[in-house]
Amino acid sequence: MALALATNGASRVYILGRHKETLEDTADMHPGVIIPIVADVGSKASLAAAADQIHTETGYINLLVANAGMLYMDSPEAISVKVGRTLQENATPDELESFLMDTPVDEFLDTFRVNTTGVFYTIAAFVSLLDKGNKRGNVFQKSQVIAVSSVAAHNRRVVGGCAYGMSKAAVIMLMRKMMTYLIPHGIRANTISPGCEYFPLYSETMC
Repeated sequence: MALALATNGASRVYILGRHKETLEDTADMHPGVIIPIVADVGSKASLAAAADQIHTETGYINLLVANAGMLYMDSPEAISVKVGRTLQENATPDELESFLMDTPVDEFLDTFRVNTTGVFYTIAAFVSLLDKGNKRGNVFQKSQVIAVSSVAAHNRRVVGGCAYGMSKAAVIMLMRKMMTYLIPHGIRANTISPGCEYFPLYSETMC
């Protein structure tokens, strides 16, 4: 998404993430346009520091894309087990109970912390920058927030573990509520639900 914005004329695209080398590799594709900032969406202080840097360097933004997401796993190899872990249609009540109870508590806590709570605080940290984008009027569109959910949010079957789809469904409701707060200030809020994509980090397909 950052590459698409840079390719299509964005004067500056800030990208946030925890992995410095990955950010810099992306920034090298459009030097001076894509600006990397090491930040963690799970930390309010980290998000505030990133917003402060943008306030200082640019002073506004026109678009915020909240795109952080994770599947709970102990190692990249575990993704194969996670994606393949489904409940058979003819499962007995005992099998259903085992399937649900085998979900670790940390799967919910960690997944929601990034996929849902991280979206909330990312938006919260950048409201004033979005407002300044509207006031600057450098583009004809109003400032906008786009949160990335997933097709898994609309899938009744478990894809990628119990918590993943639920956390992405929560993003959709979160954004409906954000509309209530942001629209009076002329800031649009939308959600997209991409289908399955290939992620080299996990050597598998994620939804």
